[in-house]
Amino acid sequence: MAADNRRVSRVARNLFNVNVSATRLGVNNESSDSENKEDDNYKPDDNEISSSSDVNLGQVQRLPESSPPKSGKKRWKQRTPSSYQRNKRKRRRNEGREYFSEFSKKNINVRIIGPPCSCKKECKLKVADKEQEIFNNFWDLSSYDLQNMYLFGCIKVE
Repeated sequence: MAADNRRVSRVARNLFNVNVSATRLGVNNESSDSENKEDDNYKPDDNEISSSSDVNLGQVQRLPESSPPKSGKKRWKQRTPSSYQRNKRKRRRNEGREYFSEFSKKNINVRIIGPPCSCKKECKLKVADKEQEIFNNFWDLSSYDLQNMYLFGCIKVE
């Protein structure tokens, strides 16, 4: 018995919230009823079931429709994931900047281009022009997924 009463009151609250939301948004329920009925002079019978009279709203009190939604201070702080230390470290790592490693407890230095290749094929002469540009473009993206897409775009298969 008590479970049925709780279920009915929960349904009544949900129905009440839908009706109040619809009236605040300016939804006109009568226009949809007149569209569905063929006769404009139609008067519903007492036996006919309507959506607003399905549930007994005995204990639920209606708020005035003109009351604005409540605003003001919330009880709890709002989440700001961008200010979390873990996310700050991740962002700095993806940007190639100096950061403090969470797990190894070490300070990781800024990313720099390593020394040029000193092989017989003289790679340093062929690649030196574009190397700094590619390096800067890659680390300026500051997102792992965007960095991968950039690398795939730079790779040419012959």
